[in-house]
Amino acid sequence: MSAIIQMPVTSGECRVVPTDEAIAYLKQQGVFLHEAEGVTIPSQFAQGYPLTTGEVIVVENGWRDDSPALIFSTVTAFEACCHADYFPLPPAYLTWPEAHAQDVRRFLTHSAVYAVPLRNVLGLDAPFPTLAACEAAFARVRTYIRKKSLPWEMREPIAFAFGLAAAQFCVVHWGLSCSFRKTYDLYNPYYRPLLKLTHPERSANHDVHDVFSTVVHLCKPTFKADFRTFMWWLTGVSPVKQADGIPTGK
Repeated sequence: MSAIIQMPVTSGECRVVPTDEAIAYLKQQGVFLHEAEGVTIPSQFAQGYPLTTGEVIVVENGWRDDSPALIFSTVTAFEACCHADYFPLPPAYLTWPEAHAQDVRRFLTHSAVYAVPLRNVLGLDAPFPTLAACEAAFARVRTYIRKKSLPWEMREPIAFAFGLAAAQFCVVHWGLSCSFRKTYDLYNPYYRPLLKLTHPERSANHDVHDVFSTVVHLCKPTFKADFRTFMWWLTGVSPVKQADGIPTGK
């Protein structure tokens, strides 16, 4: 079951409009972005502009037409979203990590966030019980997420889900630790899982490895790496160390 997000405002208190419509409304109210001073939201990527009507118009810093803008009916509603660090956007405007932010934070104990998309799209079972199962999934996932005929919105869930499933295997069977770094899309936060070796002798460095960055590289046709190299990028455990008796699961 997915984590439930408590909405800080109702749909009647905040609506999404195209940026050009929001800018036109601001001008109608006598507010011109090149000279107005707004209130920066927690992500730092957009600002809210209070109007004499009591409304607050939130526009992305670059004023891009393809970015969603928000119109809050009251200052109180705008401040509630800033305080909650969450802005209600339609699913079409959310990236997969953003939409599943709370589930990603608990992926080590709640597998549905990665198991469901892998099963529904590719028929893969996760969590992976063995390294061989993880490698078999890698081959199928890599083929799927490199299909340029599919929009990124279809490939994105599989890429990130596989990254989480592989990370779960490494934490359970290889003894890696996992932490999270909070970062932002345009409006809302999401959490990037970071893996780190707890057995320094298995790696030449003690760096943390960003799970999401690794699987995004896997999507690129220029990424020619095999499974062991992918796991090296994911964990810091070199192919030589992987071949040298590292745990392979049950």
